[in-house]
Amino acid sequence: AGGRWVVFNSPATNLVSGDNNGWSDVFIHDRDPDSNGVFDEGNGTTVLVSRTPSGHSGNERSGEGGIAISGNGDKVAFQTYASDLTPTHGGWPYHGQLLVWDRITGAMTNVSIGFSNGSPSTDANDILYNPDLSDDGSLVTFDTEASNLLDYTNPTTDSDTNGVTDVYRADTSPGSALTRVRASLGHLGQLGAGGDFNGANISFGHRHFLPLRDGVVFAHRL
Repeated sequence: AGGRWVVFNSPATNLVSGDNNGWSDVFIHDRDPDSNGVFDEGNGTTVLVSRTPSGHSGNERSGEGGIAISGNGDKVAFQTYASDLTPTHGGWPYHGQLLVWDRITGAMTNVSIGFSNGSPSTDANDILYNPDLSDDGSLVTFDTEASNLLDYTNPTTDSDTNGVTDVYRADTSPGSALTRVRASLGHLGQLGAGGDFNGANISFGHRHFLPLRDGVVFAHRL
């Protein structure tokens, strides 16, 4: 908010030191490093977001499937094909991950862990993309055709068998990243037809999020 933070992806190798992976990476640029509310620091500072636990650039491209920043500038969500930013869980073929980076703590949360036999023990079986974050960064929405993001406890609401794109909402806290809700349900709460969704935006105050399908906006209460 206020234009202080800028997030983007780039294949440039001279934005931060040591970026020699040859892929597009995700960066955050601070236009006001001294936090005085005045953008008078010249070029500001740029930080690599899509980084490994040791601080290096990832082993594949990041940001291609979308990047989002929370309104307070504290969290960045991005899609990545890198497999060394957080642990992978054995899903094959590998479809990448949707990650949320905490600018304050440096923590990287994987919101794309899939379920196998009711247990969160595999990777998502399709790409997660078009992320958006709530103003405080506590919630993220995204599109996906993955069918293993829910635990199937309730066959009506906790399964995804329509074979098309659906919209999900997830908690971004490291210990709660598996708290996911599928928004693209029918009006009676059943599995919706899905398909042709083009992103979902969380409203200010994150009381609703707004899936966009075929140019029509649908409001879903959180």
